[in-house]
Formats: sequence, C-alpha cells, structure tokens
Amino acid sequence: MLEAILSTGLTADPIQNWREDIPYVWAEQQYGDPSRAFAKYLFTYHETAEQWRTWSEWGDHFVSDVIEPVYFRLANDISWNIYWISVLKEEELKKVDPRQRIAFTSNTEYTRNLLLSLEHLSDAIPIGRITVDTMQEELQQPGDIWLKQLEDKGLGFCLDEYAKRKLDAYLAGEPEEQKAAISSSDDVAGQRLTKVCSVFIPQGYRSHCYQKNWNIPFQKVNLLYGFNGSGKTSLLSAIELALTGEVRSLQRDALQSDSIHAYPILLAEVDGRSVALPPPLKPAKKKEREQQFYRMRGTNRTQPQLQNLFHRLNYLSAEETFLFTSDQPKLKELFAKILYGPEIQEMWQLSI
Repeated sequence: MLEAILSTGLTADPIQNWREDIPYVWAEQQYGDPSRAFAKYLFTYHETAEQWRTWSEWGDHFVSDVIEPVYFRLANDISWNIYWISVLKEEELKKVDPRQRIAFTSNTEYTRNLLLSLEHLSDAIPIGRITVDTMQEELQQPGDIWLKQLEDKGLGFCLDEYAKRKLDAYLAGEPEEQKAAISSSDDVAGQRLTKVCSVFIPQGYRSHCYQKNWNIPFQKVNLLYGFNGSGKTSLLSAIELALTGEVRSLQRDALQSDSIHAYPILLAEVDGRSVALPPPLKPAKKKEREQQFYRMRGTNRTQPQLQNLFHRLNYLSAEETFLFTSDQPKLKELFAKILYGPEIQEMWQLSI
C-alpha cells in the first residue's frame, strides 16, 4: 500500500498497525516552496471485504486512538482537509455492501471518508490539487471542463433543459442525434468576460443607499464592509442586474423590486477590450446575452435561462451556495415512502 500512496505524490509516514490487524499510514499533500501541508490523509488497508464489514464495531475506537490525537494537534485550516481513505483490492471492494459504504462515507465528524480500490488509488488521490504558478497560462473555468468531458463522451446534452428526454433517447441507442445537436450548437460565437472593471450606479437605483451617482472601480480582490443597510448587498445586486436584467433575491419581494428606479451599467473586459454592459431587460436581449457569454445550447427555448446560468458559478451571499437544492425533490420523504410506505410517512408527520 505504501508504494501506491507514494505514487500519488503524497509524502507518507511509515506504516503502523492498529491492534495488530489493521495497517494504517498518515500522509500529507504539500505545495509551495518552501513546501507546506495543504491536506492530511489517513490510509487504512483491509485484506478482505469481510474484515472491512466490521468497521462499525471498531471504527469509534480507531477514531479515538488514531484520528483524534492528530486532529486536535492541527493548527490553521488544515483540520478541514483531513481524509480517511479506506483501501481494499478491487475484487474485494465489489463485495462491500453499498449501505455500509454509504454509512462510512457519510461520517464526517473529523474526516471526509472515502472507500477506494488499491489498483485505482492514484486516479482519485490527491482529492484536491493546487496550481502554484498560473500567471503564464489561462485558467479553465469549471463549466468549460465539465462541458468538454461530457462532449467527449457524447453526453453534452446533459447540461441542456429537457435532458431527461434526451438521455432516454441516448440510452435507447440514438447517440447520433445527440452528437448532431451538440455540433450544430457550437456555431454560436461565445465570448469570455475576463474582468469586471467598474460599475456605474445611478442615483435612482435604490436611492435609500445611493443618493447620488456612483462609479465604483474594482480590483482583483475587493472587500466590502459597512453597517447594515449601507449598500453592500445592493452593490452586488447592481452587478447581477447589469449582467442578467434581474435580481434573484428581489423577485419575491415586490416592495424591494419597486425600489429600483434606474439601472446600473457594468464596464467589463470582454475578449481583451472594454465593453459597457447595460441590463438586458427584454427576453430577446437576455437570450442574446446567454449566447454571448454562456454559449447556450438550447436556442429554441421559449424562456431565457440567463438568471440560472449566472447563479451556477456566482454566489452573492452565504445562502446562495445552497440555492441550487431548493427546487430539488425532498429525498428524505421519498426514501421514507419507499422503505416504510406512504402511510407510515403520513403518521410520522402527524406525530411531529
């Protein structure tokens, strides 16, 4: 196992044994010059799936003896990046009960837990990678990376609306139609917005915060601070409004929406030149901006998707990171109905 760990680029301590039958290794992911630890890994190795199945019996004792002494000595933010990697051979890993696997990987009290095969350890480790020097190369956006990987497998349609219908057609053996749809959509000339230079906020935009015209320049990193109601969130909303023509957080509040009487204009760097971006207020303008910056594939959609596309990679509040789950089905209720029947679920709700 030690050889497989070293092949991932981690620096590892010697192998130790817990209670004689479970070998484990502590390792670190380092970066920089001089190097410093970015993440810490604990690898345990199990010869058979049968041995691993007893994890629920010995796991708590192992955590107390091995993990807690290390965890409570850690400083700074590295305690957020501790991974417990339980390793088995590929043939043994296939024998593990999926329910036990879920129980193990869901336990995140001190570590983030993964169950991996010895043969494919280097494919999954390290979990995160840091690019130390990126000044000479252009960083790829996560969306571009996902899209390319899907397209290479003929699954680019998964990012489109009505993906289920297209996926059903794909599974039914109709991949050629999907590939044709993907290639035809690439005719749209996308542009890259590389920098937000400044935002012009007119007096009529939320006048309780901005009582005169403001032109606010931006640096690479910007820190907004001030008292409640001083206009921090309104500034972020102005950027969102200039790019999408809407402010998601105000859509359900008619009074706040009515407080906007003038529209901000964003000055941005697009493909190396400065461009003024007024808000796209009409559906046709929103569709045009979708194609301009997001290379939208669903050009036959009746409703613009600009707002949703913007919020996929832009989080303007602490709550924004969880908004994508708000429209998802309530999986807990669905699983309860599947496992216990709808009657039990209704009885449980009535008893609360």
